[in-house]
Amino acid sequence: MSMASHPVERPAFSPHPPDTLEKLGISDILVQDLVLRRVFIERTSTLSSLSKTLKLTPSVVEAVFRQMRHRQLVEVLGMAGNDYSFMLSGPGRQLATERFQMTQYAGACPVPLAQYHAGIRAQTARVRVNREKLRHALSDLVVTDALLDQLGPALISQAALFLYGSTGNGKTSLAERLVRLYEDDVLIPYAVEVDGQIILLYDPVVHQRLDEEDQETDHDPRWVRCRRPCIVAGG
Repeated sequence: MSMASHPVERPAFSPHPPDTLEKLGISDILVQDLVLRRVFIERTSTLSSLSKTLKLTPSVVEAVFRQMRHRQLVEVLGMAGNDYSFMLSGPGRQLATERFQMTQYAGACPVPLAQYHAGIRAQTARVRVNREKLRHALSDLVVTDALLDQLGPALISQAALFLYGSTGNGKTSLAERLVRLYEDDVLIPYAVEVDGQIILLYDPVVHQRLDEEDQETDHDPRWVRCRRPCIVAGG
């Protein structure tokens, strides 16, 4: 079980929105394949819709569009205001079909594994616990002061916490309520790239999203702000 928190001091982590392909940290081919699959699904698209769907800055989407246009993979249908309206050309559809055989993912652009690792380390939970906070978190359970005195130092240590005892003595109930001590929010990437493969990470069933879907943020749009998650496994 992993526990999450609302620490008093939130780790400072706010990755800047990458404004060039190089700053994405992943290969240009992977980004282009992602755009190909997305446009193939939408049939006709615009730069702004790709930017919103793929969580890429407009300058990055425009750079990929120009590369694809140079390779004659897209056909411009016209202008939608100051935006291009376009679709895949014959060669573009053929290439997109081939790329779909490798993976059908056409969602938010992933972040590289190294950036994800750095982000997780920067957002390590730091919770401050006192008896009053602990008692409040466990207010719907009957616990002794002796147990509170055991739990407090264990939580402050930020090390693994092992709860043991006979079946039905409240281990699960206790663990579920300790999560209430963690009240901060964290940035979680929609997906992570590992050796050219895309791994989905953000799960709306597990993660409680705080950003609005169409809300503009001052951080890399490939990351979504969520309540610090708690994952319960096994059973």
